[in-house]
Parts: sequence; C-alpha cells; structure tokens
Amino acid sequence: MRVSHEERPDFLAIQNDKLSSTGATGNHREILLSRGEATTIVVVLILTSVLQGMPRSNGSYHNRSGPNSQPLLAPSSSPDFNLTVSPRSVYLYRGTSANSSVEVRSLGGFSGSVYLDVRTDAFVTDGISRYVNQNPLQIPANGSANSTLTISATSSARFANYAVTVYAYGGGLTHNQTVGVQFAWFTIYLPTHTPEIGLGSSKDFPVTIMSVSGFTGLVYLTGNSYSSGIGISINPSVLRLAVDGTNETVVKLSVPDSFCPCDEGGYVIDLNATGRGVSNVFSIFVSYPTVWISLPTAMALVLGAIILVAVGALVYTIRKKAHHSIATQIGESAPPSG
Repeated sequence: MRVSHEERPDFLAIQNDKLSSTGATGNHREILLSRGEATTIVVVLILTSVLQGMPRSNGSYHNRSGPNSQPLLAPSSSPDFNLTVSPRSVYLYRGTSANSSVEVRSLGGFSGSVYLDVRTDAFVTDGISRYVNQNPLQIPANGSANSTLTISATSSARFANYAVTVYAYGGGLTHNQTVGVQFAWFTIYLPTHTPEIGLGSSKDFPVTIMSVSGFTGLVYLTGNSYSSGIGISINPSVLRLAVDGTNETVVKLSVPDSFCPCDEGGYVIDLNATGRGVSNVFSIFVSYPTVWISLPTAMALVLGAIILVAVGALVYTIRKKAHHSIATQIGESAPPSG
C-alpha cells in the first residue's frame, strides 16, 4: 500500500491499496503501508479526536456542544440558619443554676423570626427548671441573634443526669441541640467497712473524700454512734475539695473498758459528710474480738466457783442448825399442857 502524507493533512482516505492525505500545499510524501497498518492509524486518530473533546478534571464542567464552552455552576444554597448552644454540658448543685449561650446565625441570606422551645426529660417532681431570656429571636440576613439558656435545680432536686434540648423553629426549618446536666457531688472511701476494736482500746481510720462531676467547696464531717460510750473524733472535720480532687481526714474510735457491745457482736458508727447541698453517709460496723480464757484462768474461775458453793453450803448448814437449836429451847421452856 502506498500512503501519501502531507505537511498539513485535512483528511485521510483509503482508495484501493492506497491511503493518501491531501493538504492545502499540494506537497506530499509517499509511505508504503499495508492495509492493516493503515486501518490501525485511522482508529488511533479517531480515538485521539474523541479524547480531546472530553472535559478535563479541573474542578469545573464545560458544555462542549458549541464553539463557546461555558462552565456549569452549582446552584446557590437555599436560606437556612445554624443553631449553636454552648457549653453543651453543665454541672449543678442543689439550689443553684447554670447558663448556656444560644446563638442563631443566618445562612444563605435567611432572615426572619426564630422561635425557641426548651424541653427536658426531667419530671416536674425532679426539681429541674429551664428557660431562655430572649424569645423569639429576630435574625437579620447574614447576621445572628443570641439568647441565654438557664437551667436551675431546687434545694431538694433529685440527683440524676438530665438532658435539656433547645429547639429552634423559623421559615419552615427546625434545628435542635441538647445540653447534658449533671449534679456535682462527692464520695466517701474507707479501707474497711468492718474493723475490729477490743475493749479499752482505740483505732484510727483514714477517710478519703473524692470530688465527682466537678464538685468543689467545703465538706463537713460528723460522726454518730448508736451505742453509748463510744468515743468518735474526726481530725480535721472540715475538708476543702478542688474540682475532681481528693482530700483526707482521720476518724478515731475509742471503746471504754466498761463498754458492753450489743447482742449482734458489734456496734454501728455513721460518718456523715455534707457540703453544698450534697449529703453522704458512710456506715462502719465495728466488731469486738472473741475473748479467749487461758487454762490457769479457767482453773481459777472453777476453783472460785467451788469455794463459793462450799461457803454457801456451810452458811446454809450453820443457819439451819441454829434455827433447830432455838426451836428446841423454846419447846423445853414452855409449861406442860393440861
């Protein structure tokens, strides 16, 4: 096959065994190729032309149907608003309150009134209340407006974890965010619940108070015994707790020699800790050790018992003989009857 290749080919044609190219200049070269090779060249040229017309990955899309290609832009976002509540977690004490800021911000040119609704999973009897100080909010286009969420606990509020959710309604749109509510409190820890103290002795017990859920402040400790005669001292009796911190004190229990424990084999001591509306009680059951009697002591006790019995029998015999003697004398001195 004879191929004619011009300097600037406008088209290719295959006639009989000849593939030729005709250009504007009229000048050409002739290349001898087989029919199969010429067909391969034509296919490659067609694929190259198709690939050149495909869009390139440059982040935009173009219309290739006309001589003047234009980028296709994504449609603009519809008006909306964003709701933000901060902080999303608060800590409460009984008789106190905590605040979170509420912000509604315009998106995509949104403007108009946004109404706030605050709900909680707490029951009325739980002692938890909530409200916002600005409602509704007027949102300018591409601007924002703010309110304050206040969550309060009564002096007898139930200790639990609660959820308070702020709902925002406006322009047919609804958004919400939830605030977690936790009560700050503390725990009491002793190495043992059942120590043993003998009669006439005393023992010291280390006590650790631990802050929970951010508790901070003073904790006051007192002791109460349900058995008279038990001495209780706490040093120090007032502890200051930092946020999530710990503090320690020492409780001393003293048992007198004459103390008689209860029938259960011990006595109960209550350690009371109070602070910022939080009250916690830790009970200690103090037992007394079993009394073991040595053999000499046991023999002495038995001998003493025998002596006591013998003395008692002797006294009884003497008194009986004396009584009999008196009765005989009275009988002899009496006048004869008849």
